[in-house]
Amino acid sequence: ARTWIEVDIRPRKGSRPICSGCGQPGPGYDTLEPRHFEFVPLCKLLPHCAAIVHHGGIGTTSGALAAGVPQLIMPMGFDQPDNAARAEALGVARSLSPRAFRPRAVADRLAELTGNPVVLVDCRRHAARTTDPTRLDAACDAILSAVGGVLKN
Repeated sequence: ARTWIEVDIRPRKGSRPICSGCGQPGPGYDTLEPRHFEFVPLCKLLPHCAAIVHHGGIGTTSGALAAGVPQLIMPMGFDQPDNAARAEALGVARSLSPRAFRPRAVADRLAELTGNPVVLVDCRRHAARTTDPTRLDAACDAILSAVGGVLKN
């Protein structure tokens, strides 16, 4: 059995759709039929998303954080509730329990996430922090300092 990813292309409010091939404005792009793909790397989709709805796994959470995309998280178990709580504390996400995950609640949370300028500023700010290479150097230095400066195999 094949698994397909369906991509429904809709322009963001106030945006002008642009052809990815030629870079020219694309009238009628808001009426394209959904396309099906077997696989699409999330890192390629996220920069084009107004928001993402997901389960709260660390890969999706960190990818959305790095891309500066607001997140609606429905944590199910394991590390997901903690990831959701941390993303909410950063101001880049909202979460709903599986029991509360209903169409009206999802729509309300997505409208809040995408329409709130504070959320969008927080997303951009944390994306810049996430992709700043000096942050990685500082984290590695802190880890080495905490373990006495030497890592043994």
